[in-house]
Amino acid sequence: MLKTNRKQILIPLLNNPNPDCMSDVLIEEKIVNVFFMFSGIASIACALIFLYIIKYSFFKGMAIPILFIGILELTAITYSSSFSNCRLIYQIGSVIVLLTGLFLFIRFYFSPQVFWKGLGLGIIVQTVLFIVLFYLKTHPTIQSTHPGNDFVTKP
Repeated sequence: MLKTNRKQILIPLLNNPNPDCMSDVLIEEKIVNVFFMFSGIASIACALIFLYIIKYSFFKGMAIPILFIGILELTAITYSSSFSNCRLIYQIGSVIVLLTGLFLFIRFYFSPQVFWKGLGLGIIVQTVLFIVLFYLKTHPTIQSTHPGNDFVTKP
């Protein structure tokens, strides 16, 4: 059973196209897109519940980053992983946002201002979820069990 990434598959496919191997990659991309969609919809629903039903200051703080990153997760479905510059910008931006969330949460941890603590925690949770989903989207792997896929090289 070989485990490899998409770039190692697409180059040999030009010389030896195998529809079974390519369909595995496309199916995996569709599955990750569905995870992005469900995550974005669940995040937006959770944020709206925090804003309009649970009216505690901590949850209002959490709702803001959950709503924005949930919208970002819905728009990231159309992102193509072939643009390496965009991928680098997403990664750098995610790390900066995560560090900002950590700073806010640690800075206001013992403070009575729970809005900022909630904002920091919301940023941390949503950014970690976004980083994991974005990694799955840009680094898909396939499990090759087809006998005709012996041209795929190991990483």
